[in-house]
Amino acid sequence: MKTKKIAFTLTAGKLACSNTQVTTKHAFTLAEVLITLAIMGIVAALTIPTLIENHKQKSLSTAKEVFLRRFQEATRQMTADGKMTGYNTTEDFVYAFRNYMKNIQICTNGENEKCFAKEIKIPNNNDDEIFQTNNLKTARNFKKDFDSSIVGYVLANGTTMLLTYNPNCKYIDIFDSNSDTTQCISMLYDVNGKKKPNRQGEDIFTLGGVQLSVACTQTYEELDFSILCEAFIPTPLNTCEDSTWDDRAPYQPYCKNNYWAGAKKQCAELGMRLPSKHDLVMIAQQQYVTANGEPIKYSSGTNYGTLINEIMPVNKWYWSSEPCSSGHCAYGLMFLDDGISGRLYNRDIYITNGNGLARCIQ
Repeated sequence: MKTKKIAFTLTAGKLACSNTQVTTKHAFTLAEVLITLAIMGIVAALTIPTLIENHKQKSLSTAKEVFLRRFQEATRQMTADGKMTGYNTTEDFVYAFRNYMKNIQICTNGENEKCFAKEIKIPNNNDDEIFQTNNLKTARNFKKDFDSSIVGYVLANGTTMLLTYNPNCKYIDIFDSNSDTTQCISMLYDVNGKKKPNRQGEDIFTLGGVQLSVACTQTYEELDFSILCEAFIPTPLNTCEDSTWDDRAPYQPYCKNNYWAGAKKQCAELGMRLPSKHDLVMIAQQQYVTANGEPIKYSSGTNYGTLINEIMPVNKWYWSSEPCSSGHCAYGLMFLDDGISGRLYNRDIYITNGNGLARCIQ
């Protein structure tokens, strides 16, 4: 801002005045600069993480679209070349597939974590459940009716896959818009490789009906099986037309509300089975310790023990895979605990009883 200033001088006894132009400069104080920088820092702290997260999500979404497009092109070309069907194992298919989608690494069955993230986060309400990929051992773990193994596959761009091939898949018409290559292939893929977040729905996706279930990844190496699912009430079957799941020969299949048959079918659909009497007793011997140190028995319910490891939730009974010796029933075991002692109790359960629980094992 410019201002006028009048100057007076004394010359030869006379007073003289003159006008001069003086420029006055105004500047920010240090406090004002610091306050401005602080405000800018706060705004940046509030907005930059959101911008980075949005960019990351956009990048992952784009990577997914690119991968699916490349995968579709590869499988369509394989079909056009007559190379999509006719393989007996996943391994046979993979070594043909590599000519259409170049890879840098193949991991055979049982070596999942060499080609894929060791753990997968599965969203569950506000928390994430952890799924161990090494628990994926056969194609049936993908809830697909494929009689084959799982093979790891790593692309040059870092995308990783766990895939399985269905030896019984049929010819696919690439000119048919309804054609579905997932009748031949089922897989889990990670567009971000082993980098975080390794979370289903963010960088990890499924194709071909894969449904990961944390409930079926509890490993018990000391027992006769490796994986035990959470307990569930089975959906009953009406077996009049299909007696596959009620094999209580020489008795006729029970037609309506057959919970036992339903339990067997649901376990089979998971690639698993209902435990036998022996399996349930083995679990009990890991769950209870008797006073004299002997293995707990199941015949009379009087062989008491102390509950040390609640593998099977107590005061409930569970279906076994074995029918009883007569009538419309199957063999069941009840794991009991009254707060003082525990015991295992056997009983014959009518197959129309909807109060029994099932636990699938592998």
